[in-house]
Parts: sequence; structure tokens; C-alpha cells
Amino acid sequence: MVEPAGNDPRVAQLESDNEALRREVVDARHSLLVNRDHVVGTEAEIGRLNRDILRMQTELVASRKRIRALQNRKKGLMTRTRDLEAKLKAARTRNQQLREELDRQVAARVPLSRRVVRRLRGRG
Repeated sequence: MVEPAGNDPRVAQLESDNEALRREVVDARHSLLVNRDHVVGTEAEIGRLNRDILRMQTELVASRKRIRALQNRKKGLMTRTRDLEAKLKAARTRNQQLREELDRQVAARVPLSRRVVRRLRGRG
């Protein structure tokens, strides 16, 4: 004779095993969802980091161009400064020569009082 399902120990064992399997499936699904959330979060972080890298690379290229432009400008200004310093030195030298020449002419010139006396004597 077959025992009713409610009294059969095998059925109770199968139901217990079935419940344990259901809990394992629920736990596995929960772990799967948590892992998917981590994957989605990681992928989002990777996307943000890639965007940041692209922005920084663009900024780096622009900064390098600006550095090159500033270096070229500096080179031009240094050349111009050297040229102006050479012109200033030449102008100072010429100024000094003119001062010396003027000093010689002033020293060689006859005083005004003597020139007046000479003219008066020459007329009189």
C-alpha cells in the first residue's frame, strides 16, 4: 500500500530539498543582480574616466601649442631685446663722442668778452 503524500518522509525530504534549492536560486539571483549593479557602475566609471582622459588630452594638445607659441614669442622678444641693447649702446657711444666734441669746441672757443673787445678795437 502507498502512504499518503503528507506522511511520506521522502516527500518531506524533497520539499525540504526543494525549499533549499529555492533559497539558493533566490540568493544566486540576488548575487547576480548585485554583480550586474557593480558591472554597470564600473562601466559608468570607465566611461567617465575615458571622457576625462579625452578632455585632458585635448587640453594637453592646446597647452603644448600655447607653450610653443610662447617659446617662439620669447625667442623673438629676446632677439629684439638684444638688437635694442646694441642700438642703445651705439647711441650712448655716439652721445659720448658728441659730448666730448662739444666740450672740445667750448674749450677752444674764445670767451664772449674777448670777442667784444676785439671787435671794438678793430672798428675803432
